[in-house]
Amino acid sequence: MMEENVPKNWEIVYNEIKEMKKHVVAPVDEQGSHTLGDKRTPEVFRFQTLVALMLSSQTKDTVLGPTMKCLKENLPKGLCLQDIREIDEVSLNKLIEKVGFHNRKTTYLKKMAQILEEKYGGDIPQTVEELMSIPGVGPKMGYLCMGIAWKKNVGIGVDVHVHRISNILGWCHTKTEEQTRLALQSFLPKDLWQEVNYMLVGFGQTICLPRGRRCNDCTLASKGLCPSAFQEKSLVKAKRLQTAKKVKRSPSASPEIDVVQDQQTVYEEIPTGMNELPPNALPGKKIKLETPLEDNEQKVIMEDNYTKNTAQPRRRSRRTAAAASEYFSRQHLHDIEDLV
Repeated sequence: MMEENVPKNWEIVYNEIKEMKKHVVAPVDEQGSHTLGDKRTPEVFRFQTLVALMLSSQTKDTVLGPTMKCLKENLPKGLCLQDIREIDEVSLNKLIEKVGFHNRKTTYLKKMAQILEEKYGGDIPQTVEELMSIPGVGPKMGYLCMGIAWKKNVGIGVDVHVHRISNILGWCHTKTEEQTRLALQSFLPKDLWQEVNYMLVGFGQTICLPRGRRCNDCTLASKGLCPSAFQEKSLVKAKRLQTAKKVKRSPSASPEIDVVQDQQTVYEEIPTGMNELPPNALPGKKIKLETPLEDNEQKVIMEDNYTKNTAQPRRRSRRTAAAASEYFSRQHLHDIEDLV
């Protein structure tokens, strides 16, 4: 390992992430591929691990876990090679319909089961090259499967989280996940190759998110260990200042409503009270501020009663006028009932 290829302070950064991960439970910790295989027999465990990995691509762990549970509960023998061999593609597709690219994965699973039965005696291959020869199995799945199913440490499984965070930390400057794998293996000790995937995936699911990174909650940022801290480009588009006016309406309704002028609205600022606590209201407690509501979530604006950008009222048909009269008559009765 050449000294110039070793990232500065990588061990300090690695241990800092590991410490942060101790205090959070990520989806990968409970529903990752390494947790989903039944250990009733070694063969079943290995087969289910491979199935979980094949389903995991382009799929969140929170979807993967329930999908594996669905397969185990609905297949006659609880998800084994024979189950996949005997089930028809339409039924299998229905069981895995929540995962990404489920149509393609249905075909891959059927081909995988056939290959295992014909070439490997019903078990999964014992080398990463043979695993990757199965349709639907890529390098990440191959290296992870070798570590989980066969307990063989032959390479780092690099997914989008590992690839993204490794570049954010400056550990590598790569374009592809395979380039990232080779870069990480050039300086990480081999005894870390298996745990680095789960650690960085969990870190990426809870703190260093793909969108909206939580740099304020990350000790790497506070300690100056992350070169990319607070540098994420905002994905929120700037909104134009909007204006509104107040108008009177019927006595039975509230005295004032917002009416849009040129389809623009200003949202009234509510004084701080019980419904809006300042960040320092509770000592020692963090208050999560709500995301501002979008335009279509604001107060209902009764545009039907007013015209926009015109001085002349709209002409209404007799049917519309009669319906409006009936509505306000009923509304008046409701208001009287509320007062009784």
